[in-house]
Order: sequence, then C-alpha cells, then structure tokens
Amino acid sequence: MMKFSVRDAIATRATETGDTARLHRTLSRRIYVGLAVCALFAFAIAATVSIYTAKLTYEAQRSDLLTRASDLAQMLDRQVETSRALLQGLSGSPYLKTGDLENFYKQMLETQRPNGNDLVLSDTEMQLLNSRLPYGSPLPRLDVYKPQPGFFEKLSTDGYYVSGAIYGPVLKITATTVTIAIPGDSGRLRYILTSVLTSERLQSALSRLHLPEQMRMFVLDYDNVFLTGDKALYDTLSPLDFDAIRGAGPGGFADPVLHLRDSAGAGYFVTRAKTSQADWTTYVAMQDNAFNQAWRRTWLLLMVGGAIMGIIGVLLYRALRHGLDAPIETMEMMVSDAKDQIALLRQDLLAIRKIEHQRIAQELHDTTAQHLVAADLYLDAMKRSGRAPPPRLIGELEGLIKQALRELRSFSFLLRPPPDSDGALTENLTALYEGYCRRAELTCHIEIDPTVETLSASRRDALFKIAREALANVHRHAQASTVWLRIAIGASDCVMRIRDDGVGGACPPGPDLPARGLGVQGMQDRALRFGGSVTLSSTGSGTTLELRLPNVSEPAQEIGLQPS
Repeated sequence: MMKFSVRDAIATRATETGDTARLHRTLSRRIYVGLAVCALFAFAIAATVSIYTAKLTYEAQRSDLLTRASDLAQMLDRQVETSRALLQGLSGSPYLKTGDLENFYKQMLETQRPNGNDLVLSDTEMQLLNSRLPYGSPLPRLDVYKPQPGFFEKLSTDGYYVSGAIYGPVLKITATTVTIAIPGDSGRLRYILTSVLTSERLQSALSRLHLPEQMRMFVLDYDNVFLTGDKALYDTLSPLDFDAIRGAGPGGFADPVLHLRDSAGAGYFVTRAKTSQADWTTYVAMQDNAFNQAWRRTWLLLMVGGAIMGIIGVLLYRALRHGLDAPIETMEMMVSDAKDQIALLRQDLLAIRKIEHQRIAQELHDTTAQHLVAADLYLDAMKRSGRAPPPRLIGELEGLIKQALRELRSFSFLLRPPPDSDGALTENLTALYEGYCRRAELTCHIEIDPTVETLSASRRDALFKIAREALANVHRHAQASTVWLRIAIGASDCVMRIRDDGVGGACPPGPDLPARGLGVQGMQDRALRFGGSVTLSSTGSGTTLELRLPNVSEPAQEIGLQPS
C-alpha cells in the first residue's frame, strides 16, 4: 500500500489552513456584521420613535402657547364687554335724564361690580362723579389725563372707547378704562360714563385661566405700555421692539411663535394674540429649557442609549468571540483532519488501483496470454510445414483458443461492478457464482440460509465482496472443477464457507498476511471492520475459506482501519 508522505501532508495542510482561516474570518465577519446591523436597526427605530415623539411634544407646546395667548385675549375681551354692558345698563338711568347727579351717584354705589372696577361720570370737560370719592368731592378736569388719540371721534362714531394705560391722579394708579357716550335730548354728547379696570382687576380675571407653571404672560396696550401680568418678564424683554414683534411695523414677524432673548441673554419662546375689543396684545412666554425639555430629554436618552449599546456591543463582541472562536476552531480542526483523511484515502485508492491494474495485467499474462502465445506458435509451425495440418494440431489449437476465450469471459465476469447493496444477497451471490461457473465450465453448489437477509446492508455487502474475492482466487490459482458456497446463520454469528476441489493454490503460501496477496488482505480487512475473522486452509485436494461475522442486525461498532 502506498504511503502518504509527511511532506505532502504538511504542504496540503498549509494550503488548506489559509482557506480555513479565510473561512473563519468571513464567518466571524458575517456574524458580527449581522449583529451590528440588527443592533443599529433597532437603535434607529428607537431613535426615530423618540425623535418623532419629541417633535409631537414640541408641536403640542407651540400649539399650547398659541392657545393660551388667544384665551388670554378672549378673557380681556369679555372683561371689556362686561364693563360695556354695565355701563349700558347705567346709561338708561332716569336720574341721568333729569340731571339728578346725587341720586345717580347713589345708584352707582349700589350697582354690583367686581373689585377693582370703579365708575366715573364726566361731561366733555371734567369729572362729575367718582365712585371712589364721596359725593361733592373736587374732581380733576379731563385734560389732566393722558391724551387718548381719537377719543371723542370714536365716541361719536362707535359710541364707546377702550383706552390704553392711563395714570389717574385721583387714585394715583395706572389703569385702563371703558367709556360710553350718553347723548342729550338734542343728540349731542352730554355725559361720558366710564368703567375703570385696574391692573389688579385684569390680573384677577386672567388668573382664572390657570397658566402652567413654566408659562409666563403679560399684556401691553397699543403703545406697548404694560397693563398687567409678569412685570419682571416684561422688564427683561422691554429692550425689544414690540411693534415689530406685534407685526405692526415693517419689520413684523410672520411666525406666530418667536424665539427671543432678554437683556441677560436668556432665551424665550414667545407668542402673542390681539384682543378684538381693544387694541391690546397678550404675550405668553416659555423659557428655552422648559420649551425644549422634550428635545433635550430625547437627545440625552439617545446619547445614553448609544453609550449603553456601545458597551453592550463590546461585551457581546468579546463574549461571542470567545464563544464562537472555540467551536469554529474545533470545526476547522475537524475539517482539516477530514481533508487529510480524504487526501490519504485518495492516495490509497490510487495505490490500490495501480496494484489492481498490475494484478489484472499479470493475470492476463499468466493465463490468457500464454494460451494465445501457444496458439500463435502452432499457427507458425503450420505455415512453415507447408502441408495441411494434421487433425491433432487443429484440435489442440482449438482447445487453446477456447481456453483463452473461457478465461477472458470468466475474468471479465469477475471484474463487473457489484450489484446494489440494498438488493437480496441470496440472488446476487447465486447470480455471481452460477454465472462464473457457467463461463468457466465449473460445477457449482450453493446453500444460503434465507435469514441472511436480516443482516445489515453493510454486512451483506461485506459477505458479497468477500465471496467474490474468494471466487477470484479460485479462478487464479485453484484449477478446480467444483465450487461449494454455504452461508449459515447461527445464534451468535454468521458463517460463510467457500470450498473448491482444486490443487490448493487458492491459499498462497506464507505465514505473513501481506505476502498472501492483496485479495486475502482485503478480505481480512473487511472482516475486521465488523469484528469478524477470515480463515484459509489448503490441502492437496482443495482450499476452504471460512468467514465469521458477529450475528447482529445492525453494527454496534464497526472497526475501521485507518489509512497508513
């Protein structure tokens, strides 16, 4: 048997090690990349959901700012409308029609009105009555108050007027007023009835809206003078151009929510809304840190989540690297060993093929070729004699040719591939022995136990191949006329005996098994694989081969011979 050299094994291993290392790197890279892609995809989904949620929160806060500013403006409009309704009710008093100011003063005091809502009656030049002062107290002229643009014109056209912030010398406070015109019998302006709305009154009304703690508000009149609200916030924002912020000037802002900075550099998101009854503007503001809280929380969560995912990724990479490398290295070793075994088996198969070719050539040379050479010599002698060959020579020549043809047929029959191992062993062996004996003109006796079919397929295959090799030995060496084949199944083993009546050459001489030929060695190897044995005995009257295999339906353990 040909040996596979150590140098060839090392060269093959070196080549395959590079391929295995590349496979290891590719497999590891695919696993790590796959895990990284899954982690990044999950993180991207979480980030998208978080950012979208923060955006919704941001938009909701913007909408809430606008709603709060609009609600404040509507509350101021209701205060103005309430004051107008109160004044309209008093304007129909009969005391005013008769000019009985003293009784009208009493009526003013008796009229229910909110705290911080005072009543004043004036003519076109001075105050006549003030609910804060006793009847008959000296009262100021109208020209001591801050001039109100278009005051009398608006009274004459609309019948009412809502002022901005006005400082009152009587109460010494700044307040706003709602005024209606009371005409005389001639239709000309006779009296002016005014409701004074103090800053406290407006603040009390606006506080009922309950702004969130992080929101702050203030109200300005048409001159951007503070009316009510958070005075500290107004003072920090007062350097800003409120005309532009209101959108009244050429530098107005189209965005309803503005980002402004106060005198200290603090940022605010500010929105505004104008009243419909008066030219007042409500402002609602929220600091950056409160308005952008959802964004900051989202970015913080994303950064922390990214850091945690990075740490987990590193730990997972290390764990997977240790967890994957060991099995992969084991697989690499197994694959490499298997490749070595395949390479060794390939070398053994090539060696066996070479030996088999040599054996076939030797068989043809020792048998068929010898008969053909003898026939050729007879033919040559006939040519040289120049006479008709005697019948004896013709008979001998025919015998040599028939013998050569018979040996070729027998030998070629034995070289046919074995039948399917899943077929019936009895039929296959019967066809093999009867076919050979018919071609070799031998007598054949076959006796096979039918229960042989219960053996495993691998055992039946071994029985067939050993029987065929024994028949080949009979063909090569025995010069027999009869062959016996018997297979018996016992309680513990299977016994196959093959006997011939030849000259005893089917068992080549020599105590060492390798010296007995490749066929005998192969039979021994097949038997050992199943824990069995092959025994050969030869006498002058024939050769007997006995094979014993453990009688189990499936092999518990097949003993394989490793290639050398």
